[in-house]
Amino acid sequence: MSKRKDLNIFNVSFLDLLSGALGAILILFVIVPKLDSKIRQQLQELETFKELKLEVKEIKGIMTDLEGSVPKEQLSSLQSKFSSITTQVDILEEEIKQLQIQLGKCDDEKSKLNARIQSLNKEIESLKAQVGDTNKMTETLQKENETLRKESSLSAEEIAKLKNEIQRLEGLRGTLIVDKKELEDEIDAKTKAVRTAEQGREEVLAEMEKLKKELEEAQKEAAKVAQLEKEIEEKTEMVRKAERRVQEMAKQDGSASESLQKEIDALKQENKDLEKELAEAKAALKKSQGQGKAKEDRTGVKFKDKNILFVVDVSGSMDDAPEPEKLDQVKAGLKMLVATMNDSYKIDVLVFPKNNKEDYDVLFGQMRTVTDQTKYLVYNYVSKLYARNCTPTRSVMDYVFGEPAYNGAGTITFLSDGLPTARSGTDCPNEDYTDVINHITKLNGGRKTINTLGVGSVYRNNVASDPKVIFMRKLASKNDGFFIGF
Repeated sequence: MSKRKDLNIFNVSFLDLLSGALGAILILFVIVPKLDSKIRQQLQELETFKELKLEVKEIKGIMTDLEGSVPKEQLSSLQSKFSSITTQVDILEEEIKQLQIQLGKCDDEKSKLNARIQSLNKEIESLKAQVGDTNKMTETLQKENETLRKESSLSAEEIAKLKNEIQRLEGLRGTLIVDKKELEDEIDAKTKAVRTAEQGREEVLAEMEKLKKELEEAQKEAAKVAQLEKEIEEKTEMVRKAERRVQEMAKQDGSASESLQKEIDALKQENKDLEKELAEAKAALKKSQGQGKAKEDRTGVKFKDKNILFVVDVSGSMDDAPEPEKLDQVKAGLKMLVATMNDSYKIDVLVFPKNNKEDYDVLFGQMRTVTDQTKYLVYNYVSKLYARNCTPTRSVMDYVFGEPAYNGAGTITFLSDGLPTARSGTDCPNEDYTDVINHITKLNGGRKTINTLGVGSVYRNNVASDPKVIFMRKLASKNDGFFIGF
């Protein structure tokens, strides 16, 4: 009995041992999660697992030994538990193999990760170096930024100056555009003027040829007069000599003196004939030189005073549509009028405006006697005129009445196609023409005659209601002058 009891005690201890071993295995390999981070720790428990396998093997040998001494029921129960433990051990062994495979893969991944870590460490070092460079660059940029801020604050005044300069240049650009237009207009006008000048030149050359022939005739007459005067002088000297001889011979022989007296009388008669011929030759010479009778006035216009100042409008409207030929008509008419004048006239030509900045321009700046040279200069000056800018009538008449050189100009002949305007930059606002008439009339004070010549269809057709016609008519009538439309 005592032996069986010992066996029972052993059996209980043995079962406890088996239960403990199984519990330890379950705790190590089943309950603990199978995460990659725990694989190394689980594998470290392999030694315990091997010891358990040895114990299982020993238990298996013990059970073989117990087959004859242990009741079958207990043995069967122990075998069943042992079989279950064996199965669990096999399963664990398979799982260990899988874990070893995973461990191998983890080692490979670890190697790759180590290599990647080394590469990243190098990149980090490189980035650190770059960050250092960037810090230096940032410091440099901050310094430059600070310098630029200071320069920016210091150059505010310069920026304002630049803006002013830009505005000035823009204004200059606008002026240059206007000047360019004026130059283009001037080129067109000069082209027309060249053609007109060629025509005028031909007229002047023809007139000069005529004058040349007249001069040659006068020279011939003058030579004839000189020859007659010489002959008269010679004959007079012969008469004196003959008279002296008569006086001497009268003392000696009376009959001889009678003969000489007849010869003297014949010489005196011949001398009288020569003097008569001389007088006729001198008259012919004076006639050829225009000194014979009163000078013929061929102008066809009765001027109250022959000291005439021509004031000519050359504003932009003088070549505007629908009558772009108005200025050409003025130039042709003025040249024809001057061509008919003789040296009893004194003239000057004043045009307005000169350009977009100056209101007038003059030819001589004084009254000049009409000669062939004067006419030629007028033709040349007038031929070069072209239309431009505004109609500063008030300004130009202020100059006329304020210029001492024109005090002797008794007649002002004013040629225009329109109403007076002011000058405001490139704009030409209309003036109150009634106020301009009153202003000019007050300046004149009845000292000079102002004739007006209106250029354009409204003047030719005598459109009495048109303000332009009213202006030109009243300006003439209030200053004792005449009005003509052409």
